[in-house]
Amino acid sequence: MDTKLKANAGSFRDPTNQVYEVKPGAANGRSRILRGLNEDALKTYRQLSQETFFQKAISAGHIVNTTLLMPDDPDAGNVMADGWAGVVEHAPVPFVSYPYEWTFSMLKDAALLQLYLIEESLENGWTLKDATPYNVQWIGSRPVFIDVEKRYLQLDFR
Repeated sequence: MDTKLKANAGSFRDPTNQVYEVKPGAANGRSRILRGLNEDALKTYRQLSQETFFQKAISAGHIVNTTLLMPDDPDAGNVMADGWAGVVEHAPVPFVSYPYEWTFSMLKDAALLQLYLIEESLENGWTLKDATPYNVQWIGSRPVFIDVEKRYLQLDFR
């Protein structure tokens, strides 16, 4: 694995994916947040990314901007060399905070975001696997859902 590529220590609980941070190098000059996906998670992400409700949620800033990378991307290639079937890139969050640090109004806004996302998901034949406040971060004063790939499941009632 490339030395500028570092697996996130907090991203180990779900065997379907792993978050990596790529430290800035001379070539790119910026950090990147990548997520390696196994075959099932990659298939789910490809289906989910085609859904209108999901695209609208990303456009509105409710879900972190996420892009499927091509295998010829050097950083994606390094992640795939770690055993993953595919790689997505998340827009970086400027500051990471945790629910136990938030005010009541921040907790309320995070909960309302999750309720909105689950309602939109259910109306479109999907559901969230894990709606924890740890999957929400803040960009400015706005909550943003950050854990998209492993958290969506397609429902059978379509």
